[in-house]
Amino acid sequence: MWRIFTSFALIFMSLGILSAQTGQTSLSGNVKDDDGEPVLSATVSLFKGGTLLTGALTDFDGNYNFANIDPGNYDLEVSYVGYQTQRVEGITVFAGRTNIVNAVISSGLNLDEVIVTEYKVPLIEQDQTTRGGIKTGEEIRNLPTKSINALAATTAGLSSQDEGRGVNVRGSRSGATNYYLDGIRVYGALPPETEIDQLQVITGGFPAEIGDITGGGVSITSKGASKKYSGQVELETSQFLDAYGYNMANAAISGPIFMRKDGEPLLGFRLSGRYRTIEEDGPPATGVYQAKSEYVNAIKENPTQFIGNNILVPTAEQLSFNDVNFQKARDNEEVKQVDITGKLDFRLSRQIDASVTGSYNRVRNRFTPGGWQLVNSEFNPTDESDLYRVIGRVRHRLGRSSAGATEASSAVIQNASYYLQFGWERNDFGRSDMRHGENFFDYGHLGRFNFSYEPTVDFIPDTNGVFVPTHIGYNRNFTGFDPSNSANPGLSLYNSLVPTDGAGLEDYQAINGFIPTNLSQLYGIYSNINTVFNEFRKGQNNFYTFTGGMSFDLMPGGSAKGRHTLSIGAMYEQQDRRLYTINPNRLWLLAALEANKHISGLDYDAGPIGTFQTEAGDTINLFAPRVTDDQGAFLTNIRERLGVPFNQYVEVDMLDPSVMSLDLFSSRELNDFQSNIMNYYGYDYLGNPLTGDISFNDFFTAKDPLTGERTYPVAAWRPTYLGMWIQDKFQYKDVIFRVGLRADRYNANSSVLRDEYSLYEIMDAQSYYDNVLEQPLPSNIDPNYKVYVEEQGSTEIKSYRSGDQWYFANGAPAPDGRSIYGTSTANPYFVQQVDSLRDIKNENFDPNT
Repeated sequence: MWRIFTSFALIFMSLGILSAQTGQTSLSGNVKDDDGEPVLSATVSLFKGGTLLTGALTDFDGNYNFANIDPGNYDLEVSYVGYQTQRVEGITVFAGRTNIVNAVISSGLNLDEVIVTEYKVPLIEQDQTTRGGIKTGEEIRNLPTKSINALAATTAGLSSQDEGRGVNVRGSRSGATNYYLDGIRVYGALPPETEIDQLQVITGGFPAEIGDITGGGVSITSKGASKKYSGQVELETSQFLDAYGYNMANAAISGPIFMRKDGEPLLGFRLSGRYRTIEEDGPPATGVYQAKSEYVNAIKENPTQFIGNNILVPTAEQLSFNDVNFQKARDNEEVKQVDITGKLDFRLSRQIDASVTGSYNRVRNRFTPGGWQLVNSEFNPTDESDLYRVIGRVRHRLGRSSAGATEASSAVIQNASYYLQFGWERNDFGRSDMRHGENFFDYGHLGRFNFSYEPTVDFIPDTNGVFVPTHIGYNRNFTGFDPSNSANPGLSLYNSLVPTDGAGLEDYQAINGFIPTNLSQLYGIYSNINTVFNEFRKGQNNFYTFTGGMSFDLMPGGSAKGRHTLSIGAMYEQQDRRLYTINPNRLWLLAALEANKHISGLDYDAGPIGTFQTEAGDTINLFAPRVTDDQGAFLTNIRERLGVPFNQYVEVDMLDPSVMSLDLFSSRELNDFQSNIMNYYGYDYLGNPLTGDISFNDFFTAKDPLTGERTYPVAAWRPTYLGMWIQDKFQYKDVIFRVGLRADRYNANSSVLRDEYSLYEIMDAQSYYDNVLEQPLPSNIDPNYKVYVEEQGSTEIKSYRSGDQWYFANGAPAPDGRSIYGTSTANPYFVQQVDSLRDIKNENFDPNT
């Protein structure tokens, strides 16, 4: 790669015969006197926010250039002995362009005067080698929108949906848009629009510095410290003017912390904060129907009722048009957001500057799940997000300086500089029912369901052939429902019509963790009142980024004959993504299935444990349940917690949710349950962040050191991305060229199947003929073909496959697999022929295969 870069560098250096006068983000121009002659060694000073940033001396042709500067607003001052000082204020320096400002200074007697002129943006921008648009801080301040995506969408070729929640560039998906903050690619929340000095949207003609992009790019330059103390406060509300309840408060302060002896800031700061609340952050375009509050309060206590022949249905199915309101906004959809941004600017010298930016973003957003808005919006769940971000940069402009200005030079290489930049971003996010959080067994809990186990009797012949009453098992009887300890009193009312003294299983409709569809939904469309959101989610994304580069101007024939601005750089990005999700309701069902699965029949071998009498008055021996060896983690742990022996039944629906916890289960029990309770990576199955180096093979081999149970860890997803580039920007006559080379390397850092159609490795044709048939491979058969046989255990070849292409047994191509097999099954010949070793759930399975 470095050989390629070196080759390109030599190519660019050989282009010095071409006329050039442009660069990266820079400010350049020409200084002349009244007679139109270039002024040699005139002092050109560059100011930002009243602070002198750097200076330069014009060369023999009167040209100056400030390379590698930040976008934003600047003031330029030109002075020379015997001439009046000229000052141009309000210069807008656009990102990624060479901004031209020429000056004419006049000789005169009144040399104490400074002629001040206001900069005007040229009607036609000469240096525009990228497609897109730029918004300055002043333009952003005058626009009505507060969303950065909505601001970006004002550029031609972009569109935004729902007040800037996503931006689409030239028809691409919103996820194909990359965002950059002060040169670092970012993924989470962007800073408030009040903190933007300049916003650049790139829709095409991407420079070599930007890679890994398929849609567009949005680059943001944040505001920095000011030379003098300043501040602002902004309040905005629509609370009493519309249905959406928008309220916002902004505050910012900026100024110097330490000053140098020459009166310029050594260290400056900017600190800003925003607090925003919106009662409805995504109002439907056509409005929404919601039940009136008095109706909702009425059915809360009576969510179900009988109709017809004792058919139990949701009460809300009798809702009429008079019971609803048509509203512009949904209830309980509020979002609360806090943004805090701080920036420190260091001016260590005229050549060295540094900055550190830190930000924190907190969002608490209630949302309406599908079908909840009609009668159940009171219990809307919450999305949570906390974002932390730090960006740091050091920039060093090389060269000598005198009195704040770089000496004019006829050197071939000028304006050399380099920078080092790092970024760290962390996003903690979650989703849950606002009442229960991480109390998983509270989600589906209705109350205590009481059961009794009564011995059952049958007449069994004894050794003499006489039929005698014998204890043959236990009958499980429902004896009553007690809602007094319910974690969800509203849900327990679904069973309000069930007799509390017990009436049989068929007479209660809902149990812990499960409510039948005929009660939980209205007409199969809307959720019934008191519904609990059955999802818990949490995750954490970390992004580590490093970028470094250097740039310089190459002028083999002097500034009048051409300027090449070359840049070389590299960036490295490491991601660390974690996610944990669980559907808590089904935990009750899983617990009920696991609690007594080890009990099968009666333990006659141990002898009777007592006697009991039948209704007929017979005295019969009573036997304990028989315990098998199938003793899983949950049934063992719950008995240990309750102090219950193994030969006694445990009814989980009789337990309080405070007794239950996720660690009662093994990872295998939770992962194997058919209802797909959970998903995780970067966390263990209990939701604890995984630490240490977790490998792919650990999923198949790792065990709990205390219990010996397999834990099935899945490492965090850690993809890496590397980019390197070299670029030259120059002008030939009236045409501006930007020529560059970029190399990107993306590593998903994840294992994949060797064959996308088989979990287990299929033998190739060469190995099959050598080791199984012990025959020479036919010349028309590719050695890498995958072999399929007539049936498992057979060695007769049925077909071959190479990727998606199928072949008949004679090697002739087949139109598709169906032409060979019809509706029958294709049987691959596996490399591993031992079935047990080819079972991914077997402890002896080798994941390296």
